[in-house]
Amino acid sequence: MELIYLDIMGHPGSSGSGVIDKSTGRLIGIFVGVSIHHSDPSLKIRRAIPVKYLWKLLKSLKSSKNNATDDFVETYNVPTNNDRDRDDERRRWEERFNAQDVNPFDHIHIVSGDVTLFEGDSVVNTANSRLAAGGGVCGAIFDRAGYNKLKEACQKIGHCDPGKAVITPGFELPAKKIIHVVGPHYLYDKEPEKLLREAYESIFILAMENGVDTLAMPSISTGNFRYPAEEAVPIALEMISHYAGRAVKEVYVYVKGDTAELYKAEFERRKKEKLM
Repeated sequence: MELIYLDIMGHPGSSGSGVIDKSTGRLIGIFVGVSIHHSDPSLKIRRAIPVKYLWKLLKSLKSSKNNATDDFVETYNVPTNNDRDRDDERRRWEERFNAQDVNPFDHIHIVSGDVTLFEGDSVVNTANSRLAAGGGVCGAIFDRAGYNKLKEACQKIGHCDPGKAVITPGFELPAKKIIHVVGPHYLYDKEPEKLLREAYESIFILAMENGVDTLAMPSISTGNFRYPAEEAVPIALEMISHYAGRAVKEVYVYVKGDTAELYKAEFERRKKEKLM
């Protein structure tokens, strides 16, 4: 059987996912494998089975059922139910946001300190796609929450794509919940700015869906994922200010050093523009 070799980043757990040709919107394959042992993530091997083999299988199954009447459609380009539901929900939120006269900068707090000590509804963990314990903030959250408990909860979820977020209990943290978000890797992921915006959006969508009123987060992707802070900070505060005071009552951004200075300067600039 011939295979498709992909130039996109694949992850363990992706097997069975559809591969879409973005230029045409056509389903062209089914993801079947990834080599996870290469030291350079950009050189991992990605493979997919061409979709023509899937249609042969489905047609053979269909021919064995006398009550099957609908022809299979070989390609399609429609949003999934989840996409439609999320778009509808987003429109409802936007309507609610626009009806509120809120200055978001009264609800955003740039603070130093240890995010794992936050006593609120939820903290944000800067996760990797495998949802495994890592270094920095991620490792500290696993240690404070109870490594084995959080590891088990994350293993049940299994995987999270860049730009997306999932939620678990906070376990032994003072915070009740942990929102795990996978930010873009600046050097390897395509369209890192788009993925960074989606990452922040995913955080606040999950926060709203789970009744989170107070949220603490670090700076997303500016550490091990190498996103330049001078580029990431304006995007972060743009996205946070869209939701603070509306989707979430209070947002606390935990940052240190030079990154903290960038956040404070950008915060003051945007706050003044809001008041003008």
